[in-house]
Amino acid sequence: MAAQAPTEALKELQVGEAATTNGKEAPDGNAVDNDSDDSEDEGAAAPDAAGGEGAAKKKKKKKKNKKKKKAPTAQSDPPRVLMSQLFPQKNYPVGEECEYLNENAYRTTDEEKRHLDNLNSDFLTDYREAAEIHRQVRHAFTLAFEPKYDNLLTAVREATNAGEVMESYEVEIDGTTYPVKSIRNLNGHTIERWSIHGAKSVPIVKSNDTTKMEEGDVFAVETFGSTGNGYVRDDMEVSHYAKRGDSNVPLRLDSAKRLLNVINKNFGTLPFCRRYLDRLGQEKYLLGLNNLVSAGIVEAYPPLVDKKGSYTAQFEHTILIRPTVKEVISRGEDY
Repeated sequence: MAAQAPTEALKELQVGEAATTNGKEAPDGNAVDNDSDDSEDEGAAAPDAAGGEGAAKKKKKKKKNKKKKKAPTAQSDPPRVLMSQLFPQKNYPVGEECEYLNENAYRTTDEEKRHLDNLNSDFLTDYREAAEIHRQVRHAFTLAFEPKYDNLLTAVREATNAGEVMESYEVEIDGTTYPVKSIRNLNGHTIERWSIHGAKSVPIVKSNDTTKMEEGDVFAVETFGSTGNGYVRDDMEVSHYAKRGDSNVPLRLDSAKRLLNVINKNFGTLPFCRRYLDRLGQEKYLLGLNNLVSAGIVEAYPPLVDKKGSYTAQFEHTILIRPTVKEVISRGEDY
């Protein structure tokens, strides 16, 4: 009679065989069931296949490429286009460059001076941007409402360019001929950082002034012409003001303190007019403003007038005294 294996041992043997048949034996002796994984993969693949067939039946929509708007290449009328759009690379036009003459002629080719010029590239970029803004606004808004004033404007404009030519002009207005006179008590001036009117002056008539223009200076060369006496005086109500840069006076009036904070925040030492304060929502500020003027913190600039019935005109150019050349940075096609 053959010996029979114990019942429990037989069950374990059958389970072990089944595990080996249905799966691969893992290195640690545990079997890994692949059938369940395969069935799961097949189940997951079925919807994907169905979805792929459905997608193939759908019409493919072509995506339209959105055309980028081209940057504007010219200024609008009136001017509205930003400089950053017209000059994205910040390559603003260079003004009229005038070489140094005589004993200063070496500056044009001197390597050291060229190096100094390159160090000022950021400064020049900022100035040329401002000059381009000025040119575009000037071109749009500089005009005389009556053609009869054109000869006066021409005389003053030409004097800015050539000098000593203004008083060679005459202008006929309403049947009367007037000689054009230089306004002898007005001058050009240096422009300093945060100060429009610097320390140096540029007379528009011959004088004994021996002030020299120096490398690094920025000048507003201004010419003023009149059909009157050629001499102006303060008159009428003040409307323009500017905070002095060297003022430090204690204030007692609360309205003056509040107004000074507004001026410091919005204008600094740059000129402003009362209309600007109105736009900022300031009300009943005259008492505080007059207090700032009397304390010497704010400078008042009243209108300047010649004799009654006369006509005046003014033109100017901004000049940079660079290490290698002199640049008329405000020069444009119109002026």
